[in-house]
Amino acid sequence: MKKIFLIIIGTSLSSILFSQIYLAKSSEISFYSHSAILDILAVNKAAKPMLNTATGDVQIKIAMTAFQFEKPLMQEHFNENYVESEKFPNAIYKGKINEKVDFTKDGETKVTVTGKFTIHGVEKERTIDGLVSVKGSEITISSKFNIHVADYNIKVPSLYVTEIAEDVEVKLNATLEKYIAPPKAKIGMTKAEVIKIMGEPEKISETETKQGKTEMLFYDKMKTTINFDVDGKVNYINGNK
Repeated sequence: MKKIFLIIIGTSLSSILFSQIYLAKSSEISFYSHSAILDILAVNKAAKPMLNTATGDVQIKIAMTAFQFEKPLMQEHFNENYVESEKFPNAIYKGKINEKVDFTKDGETKVTVTGKFTIHGVEKERTIDGLVSVKGSEITISSKFNIHVADYNIKVPSLYVTEIAEDVEVKLNATLEKYIAPPKAKIGMTKAEVIKIMGEPEKISETETKQGKTEMLFYDKMKTTINFDVDGKVNYINGNK
């Protein structure tokens, strides 16, 4: 009885926690460098900002190679010579909204977010201005701020120093929706039920025993292995997180 009670409580808490998480369904992060010689604009639509409406925590992981430039040569120089994307593949911001925002009502709220911004392997504390808009079931976040290139130990070759601005303007616009946890396999399910909710596995292994045939499904991308007993029911799950 106690075990069942703990499972119910755990499931309820998990549902509550997930209901407070919003994940971007679309986003655009751009940076703009202006100099007397050259203007450079790059756009990244691959990032997935995340917001916890209960705590105000904000997290953004930005793949540097996902920035798209007007000219391929600019993109090559950016990744190889400036931000060294192979060595430092992501820029990461983790912060918290300082103001109280009522996420249950439609409206706009000007906010500041204080946290750690890591670029090119260098971590700096930043407070960034932003705007949070709530409309129905969606939350939109937007921000505009500058980054001083030298603060993050990004060195511009002397040949191009007059072409790259010391400060670049960064813009963020993202529309977030409530995160829904993907369905998981459960003890007692049949093979057909598991595949229906999780899709086809990368690998299936069969073993003949004295009692009959058992099977294992391998979901490598999910880091999950599911074992079926001789009756064709799930009896063990490794992973499934």
